[in-house]
Amino acid sequence: MNANSTCDRRRRAPVALHFALAALVLTPSGARAASAGDTPRGASPQPTAVIMTTTVAPVWPAVDQLPGLSSIGERVAIVFSPDFSVPTNRLFYERLGFLYIEDANWEHVLSRIEAFNTENPSRAVETVFITTHGANGNGLKLQESKDPSAGRSYVSIGALQERFERIGVKRCVIAACNVARLFRPDVYKTIDRTAVDPLFLPATLGIIDASPDFDPSRSGVAIIRRADNPKENTTEGSAADLSPATRRALGIDDPRAVRFVVSDLFVQMLTNDPALRLTSGGYVSNITRVNPSNARSNHFFDRFVRVLDSVATR
Repeated sequence: MNANSTCDRRRRAPVALHFALAALVLTPSGARAASAGDTPRGASPQPTAVIMTTTVAPVWPAVDQLPGLSSIGERVAIVFSPDFSVPTNRLFYERLGFLYIEDANWEHVLSRIEAFNTENPSRAVETVFITTHGANGNGLKLQESKDPSAGRSYVSIGALQERFERIGVKRCVIAACNVARLFRPDVYKTIDRTAVDPLFLPATLGIIDASPDFDPSRSGVAIIRRADNPKENTTEGSAADLSPATRRALGIDDPRAVRFVVSDLFVQMLTNDPALRLTSGGYVSNITRVNPSNARSNHFFDRFVRVLDSVATR
């Protein structure tokens, strides 16, 4: 297994799991919170923190209530930036029941979810998990590679909220580095095309902003992230890490030929990690540069594997 930062795709050490998902603690989408001393460009000084918490329905039931592995992905889409995926990632997540989307073009991603919901009203996607780049808070980025000429697109948080509301998605969870900076009032709806940052590479496939008259405070879509602003890790494992019962349930004959990538945030939500703090509001202005440890990610990966094995053997 290899753990990587979703900011720079660095190779890191391995990772595994346990389960049960209770209500999430969120901040309403219209609320704003700032770290001490952070005042975005052109904005009035903000309070040090404004935390208004509420609870929302869990994404999953307790592990002992899951009827099978394929039920984990019911009504859930999972989106990967191509450069954070592996060739068999799609197979793995589709066997778990997810609508899997891997594309560098945000328009393709949004259109795919809309088409699925239109064609499958009884199985419509309500939750979207996104594993991608935060570009140091300059735009939520999907890309094929770091090559400046590679396929690449950006979307603002407000645009996601607006588009998802049209197609029936109720919540979107983002695993990306420095994602809290994307909630700053001056970039929430419209991405700053003049930003100068080594991670803000040419938008060869376009940029999607929210409509000028879009009001995030009236939206029923929660865009969920970590309440703090750490870098986010992903871990690459293989079906060989899973038990024989789990591999049989997923229809995997050659375990070493099937590899997959999972984010720390995904595992923490699936397992109801008591240390996880989530929000759908607030923002951070400072850039985070410290990576989570490999040991932490390995711990989450092991928990993930144990949950899959538990469901399969039961």
